[in-house]
Amino acid sequence: VTTPAGAGFGTARISLVTPPSPNGEDWWHAYAAELASSGIGEVSRRGIEADARHIVDQGVLGAGLPGDDRWPEGRVRTGAVMGAVQSGKTASMIAVTALALDAGVEAVVVLGGTRTALWLQTTERLLGQLDVLPPKTSRRCLLPPPPAPPRPGG
Repeated sequence: VTTPAGAGFGTARISLVTPPSPNGEDWWHAYAAELASSGIGEVSRRGIEADARHIVDQGVLGAGLPGDDRWPEGRVRTGAVMGAVQSGKTASMIAVTALALDAGVEAVVVLGGTRTALWLQTTERLLGQLDVLPPKTSRRCLLPPPPAPPRPGG
């Protein structure tokens, strides 16, 4: 992709799909691998990454990296994801989360819906597509904890 000269980036060729990191230990590359293995096409993956990077760069980190003196005193960033059914809201939200965590954001709060089924679906996507790096217990704290799998005979 070539960015226009007036976009503040100069004219440069940039890759929107980041190559895997050498150690595979960052959130974005783990999520990108999950997206690729899920069958989502390359063009869609490029769009998800480009949009997420824009949101992180201009919104989440618009006042600088975490800890920068330009951040407001509360250090809080908020946002909402809205869109039609099956439009990619959760994929976008997870991508933004992964990139923000890689940039040093220490906590992410996800309000996954007002219905139990929607909350569980969002939780399953977060756990299955983002929370794939070891060791999980040192990387995250889920509140409330996800439901335990049913016990045999219980």
